Amino acid sequence: MTELSRVLVAAALVLAAGCQKKEPRVEPPPPEKITRGKEVIGTLKKTLVGALTKELPNGAPAAIAACSSLAPALAQSLSTEGIQVGRATRKPRNPANAAAGWTADALTRFEKMKADGKDLAGASYARRLPDGRTAYAEPLVIQDLCLACHGTDLAPDVTAILAEKYPTDTATGYAAGDLRGLAWVELP
Repeated sequence: MTELSRVLVAAALVLAAGCQKKEPRVEPPPPEKITRGKEVIGTLKKTLVGALTKELPNGAPAAIAACSSLAPALAQSLSTEGIQVGRATRKPRNPANAAAGWTADALTRFEKMKADGKDLAGASYARRLPDGRTAYAEPLVIQDLCLACHGTDLAPDVTAILAEKYPTDTATGYAAGDLRGLAWVELP
């Protein structure tokens, strides 16, 4: 190979390397957005658990009725000023809550933490989305009060109501401490 050939090959390699598409640097979410996300998710969790705790003494069917109307209404009421709120899981009761996109990524992170034996209490996921919005999520872990409707041994009346209200339900078979899914928020 002549000296000119070597120079031309080297120049071509340099040009090719410079033309490769580089991933844009993603800025982390601002701390105030993470704080706001924690507040919104905290309100969602506290209100939902409070309502279910209040209804469970009336039986699991009453809790199912409350949850099926309260959870979407609560998410809607918290979705103001450009904020969007919801829940996501791989085993949805309501197909609209199936994890997808960034919520599936967050759920994968929480699943890995759980598989690695890490405590999910206080865990969170935050990132800036391509459109500049901030995504924030916290895991939802099965508590004892959840087992009447999400456990492995459901009462016949619970099974009947779930079959009627949610014919494609896959949100059962859990034990206390299992990862159920996540609560999420997107902030402008």
